[in-house]
Amino acid sequence: MDKHRPYLTKGSTQPNPASFSKRLHGAFELFARGATRLIDYDEQKAGKNDILVLGHSKPPLDVLMEHVQSNKYADVAVTVKGHSFICHSLVLCIYSKRMVKELDSNCMFINTPQLTAKGFSEAYQWMVSEHADLDPSNFIDVMRAAYYLKIPDLIDSCWQILNSELFDEFSAFGLMYQGRNAHELAKIHDLLAGRLSKSMLRVASSREFLGLSERQVCGILQSNSLAVNSEMEVLYSALMWLNHLWPKRSSSTHKILKNIRFGYLPPTMLSKFKSRERNKVGSFGPILNVFAQLPGLTRLIQDGVFYSSLIMTSHKDSKYLLESIEYNQLKLINPRKWVRDSKCGYHHVVSPLCPNMRYISFQQFKEYLYQLQIADRYFDQFMSYAEDIKDGKEVSDLQDKQNVNEKLLHSRLSELSLSQYVLLVKNNFSQFTKSKKKENKMKNKVVRFN
Repeated sequence: MDKHRPYLTKGSTQPNPASFSKRLHGAFELFARGATRLIDYDEQKAGKNDILVLGHSKPPLDVLMEHVQSNKYADVAVTVKGHSFICHSLVLCIYSKRMVKELDSNCMFINTPQLTAKGFSEAYQWMVSEHADLDPSNFIDVMRAAYYLKIPDLIDSCWQILNSELFDEFSAFGLMYQGRNAHELAKIHDLLAGRLSKSMLRVASSREFLGLSERQVCGILQSNSLAVNSEMEVLYSALMWLNHLWPKRSSSTHKILKNIRFGYLPPTMLSKFKSRERNKVGSFGPILNVFAQLPGLTRLIQDGVFYSSLIMTSHKDSKYLLESIEYNQLKLINPRKWVRDSKCGYHHVVSPLCPNMRYISFQQFKEYLYQLQIADRYFDQFMSYAEDIKDGKEVSDLQDKQNVNEKLLHSRLSELSLSQYVLLVKNNFSQFTKSKKKENKMKNKVVRFN
């Protein structure tokens, strides 16, 4: 903001209320004795000769605004964390609902983590300015001040900016990092998290991502707008955040990992959660060991195996999946914004309902992150959303496989009712698949013998 700021002291020195009151009283007396009266006498005949109309050489509103903006005759001192501001109580009470209730003297001290001195200064400058310029680097401070002081007009103005096209994906993430300690701005964090799409993995590879709060990371992991090749990329991003300050962040393990959509993880990865092989998943063995001990994990993995196998069986044909399975009974989990990056070493065909379901090692993931880090601003030029991939070579190449899987699913559903099939697969999917494999092996032996 380019206008004069009502900024007084800095540091631990606190103003003396009695001294300030005495000086303020003297200023009022001086103003009363010596202030120039801007009054013109203009006698007009309006039917009665004894009526006088008094005019002004300058409109009273202009005079008032000059005094407010120059901070003359201010009557209250507000101290925020050692920084004092001389303000007009009338202006504060007009805009701030909190000030109307709590401002009861000419001195007020505020010491709360929800309000910074910079935020109060910018908010008050907005109150007294006709047009206030906002530095984006102070946006979170202003938002916190608007909410703490309960200034509806300023809150609305900030939300208009947030809902505009001013913030791209990286700007939105920058605001999230700036407000990582502003826990009271949960709605804003969720809005900003929803802006992340193709930038997700570049964001996840940054040190700033590792510095986000638990609440912010959960907001990102819950988003449907994340543009990723595979759900394993989301899993590895979550594990990297936990690992950054492990074991300090061990209490966040369940809150973070419960947001992973296990139904989109490959069965190979799901099997590692309940076996000793979890120690082979990068350097995340200690984290997965804690996760494996949490209650409810068995059901989580069983449901994940069921959905994962169902999605793989339909082989990415969303139309077939929705028509062949009674969608209302199964209630499939929401997909991400699946993409296919032709520059990704483990890229694979995707569809709107199904990502790359192959197992991805952490080493492969790190190599892909490094590739994104060194790319220029057009890092996403080889990325395609699943819904944008239409008739192409990759679709025709998989047609035969798709037909085979469709027949397999039909045969399973013909042997059992849908409810029996769902119950069987959810509760004991591993035994079901083992019996099928055993049956297929027996058939192959018979064929060879003949």
